[in-house]
Amino acid sequence: MKNISTARAFIQLFFLMAIVPCILYGCSKPEAPLYKGPPTKMTVGVFPSDSNALLFVADYRGYFKQMGLDVALREFDSGVPAVAALNEGLVDLATAADFVFVTNISKHPEMRIMASINMTNNIYIVARKDRGIAQPKDLKGKRIAVTKGSNPEFFLRKYLHVNRLQLKDITMVHNVPQSMMTDAIVAGTIDAAVIPNQISRRMQEKLGDSVVKWPIQGNNTWQMLLMLHDGFAKKEAAALVRFMKALIMAEQAIAENPAEVQLYLSKRFKMPEKYFADVWGDNQFRVSLERSLMLTLEEESRWNQKSQGATDILTPNYLDYLYMTALEAARPESVTIIH
Repeated sequence: MKNISTARAFIQLFFLMAIVPCILYGCSKPEAPLYKGPPTKMTVGVFPSDSNALLFVADYRGYFKQMGLDVALREFDSGVPAVAALNEGLVDLATAADFVFVTNISKHPEMRIMASINMTNNIYIVARKDRGIAQPKDLKGKRIAVTKGSNPEFFLRKYLHVNRLQLKDITMVHNVPQSMMTDAIVAGTIDAAVIPNQISRRMQEKLGDSVVKWPIQGNNTWQMLLMLHDGFAKKEAAALVRFMKALIMAEQAIAENPAEVQLYLSKRFKMPEKYFADVWGDNQFRVSLERSLMLTLEEESRWNQKSQGATDILTPNYLDYLYMTALEAARPESVTIIH
């Protein structure tokens, strides 16, 4: 009888060891490779954020491997240095906000947009109350950290304009990396920072009620773009179709198992799981090339030129800078841009 009880206890323990990881990370069994052949190596420059969830999910769920891809996600402080690495030949692809593409294309006309992988509204300004900041007009004369050439800088410029402030009314601090802005605002070397929500939450955790926080995008969304160079697109055309398919699989996984993905991201980025549950609705995780992207790029280009004092506004034909072939092959209905 004792042996039977021991065996039963062992079986129960074995069952728990098998089922708990399923509860935490999902019970989907490993899929057989969908592509048979030597794997294609790619390095993607990426900012570690929920905005890039599709890439991280495709990686940890093994979708890239199933598609015959050996993908390395190389992390950067923001999309700006990730794109700089792309243009220096240090990575094969990079993700960054739409505005980063706008500010780089004139110097790097070989750049192409392969897809949008998220639409979101997650840019905030966090400011210290003890610096006399209680409302937007109080930003006058203050030191505000923001990454140069980034989407946060674009929205800050617009936010100042809406609140009847000019760039000369503030001091933009460009030499503090996003990853160091929390320490900087805690130390008081800056008065405020414009950052994605993920970083703003860390600031609130550190400073609590001693800061104010405002969304600065209004009703505007920005898009996380997957970028590459024309030469790489031509060289790896077939592999890039498989890359798109892997991201589409990740899109489906996020839609079907949001709680699992949120738990994974909380561990991956060392953030409370509640954070991802709270902000999930701010994101539209979708692999696409939609007409709205063209309108956004054109509007940002005009605004950027005007803010720099240009009088003759010349907007590039952004159709010339799209690489639609891969997504059209992987899921044609996701391309709604008329071309």
